[in-house]
Amino acid sequence: MDSLITTEVLGLLETLGKEGDGGRRAVSVGRYVTPCVLNVLWVLVTGARFASWDDSRLQRLMQLMTQRSRAFDMSFGTLNQFPWIRFIAPEWSGYRIITHINDELEQIIMVRGSLMDDGNRGFPLPPIVVPSSSNWPM
Repeated sequence: MDSLITTEVLGLLETLGKEGDGGRRAVSVGRYVTPCVLNVLWVLVTGARFASWDDSRLQRLMQLMTQRSRAFDMSFGTLNQFPWIRFIAPEWSGYRIITHINDELEQIIMVRGSLMDDGNRGFPLPPIVVPSSSNWPM
């Protein structure tokens, strides 16, 4: 994982150097950090990185994550305090947009999952090792 993060940081620094004209111009770092973070997470989840920052899936994923965070900001208190409100007022509470965004995120992830070489729809996860101790779980 260290090498993955190092690769992304080096790419980020190179991009910032180009965009910032070698330090002679101010650059908004946020729009460059997000693809790096998502790329690292994507590799951990799927085993492959996005081809470039211009990848349409990466752009769509960033757009969905932005929309999702706005929707949570909008509905955070309401849905947490009154979870049943989603049945009465799904639009007003923000529940409908959150479920729509979650469905789109699932589609993006499952498309990647369906492309696994071994024919499995899921992602390659390490096997779960259960301790042989007689008092597990406590």
